[in-house]
Amino acid sequence: MGPIPFSINMTKIKGNIIVRCEELIRSFNPVTHSIDTHINEHLGDTKAPGAKSEDVFVQQIVYGWHREKKVLEGFIKNLYADNAARVLRSDSVMYTVFAYIALFCLDELGFEKFKGFIGTQDPTKMYVFVSYLFNTENLWSILRASWMKVVDLTYVEDDLIAGIELYLPKISEFLVDLEAKAQGIASALQAKKEAANAAPVLAKKASTRPISPNLTRRKPPLIPEPQQITQKVIPNEVPDNLDKINLN
Repeated sequence: MGPIPFSINMTKIKGNIIVRCEELIRSFNPVTHSIDTHINEHLGDTKAPGAKSEDVFVQQIVYGWHREKKVLEGFIKNLYADNAARVLRSDSVMYTVFAYIALFCLDELGFEKFKGFIGTQDPTKMYVFVSYLFNTENLWSILRASWMKVVDLTYVEDDLIAGIELYLPKISEFLVDLEAKAQGIASALQAKKEAANAAPVLAKKASTRPISPNLTRRKPPLIPEPQQITQKVIPNEVPDNLDKINLN
């Protein structure tokens, strides 16, 4: 890897650099493009006069990722296996970019600029990453065994592991700061969630006083007088023709 272009304002664009590296890695298709063609299509000629320092840095990271892919894949595999409940699969490329920077660029980049890149991401995610990689036990057991399968043992111990161990004295304080930020964000999110789920407090209204309605009393209905029914029975006279039809 060539020298890192420190002339760029890392404070302003370091977050954008990570995003651009992720995009180039995700969009790379080795079936249709070589890594050179892929980078040139997206970044142009970074050796031309006037090329942006940011583009040069992105190119170096993507080239390095492609060259050290097996080493990085071994780290990512173990990171996810040991932190299954704490990492998202969608963040694997982001972790890959940071793993490359930590393993292969830290000396040239410097620890303070490395911390600046870390600061562009979610502190909870970065705490998981930093605490896993900058861990002596992990380096000499899980990661060493994984890297031995793809590169020479001497290179693993004298370059990869030794390069990370140089910064272990500085990592402890940095991890404390990362953990505090992660806990602060988690507490804020929890408070916001609780506030959203809390029942709204309604303003107390005055009691309603019942008022009797002013209704006009209805007049009683007019009931007709009862008709008198005569109980006297008046018989009819015997008809004259009755003698003609009766022997009596």
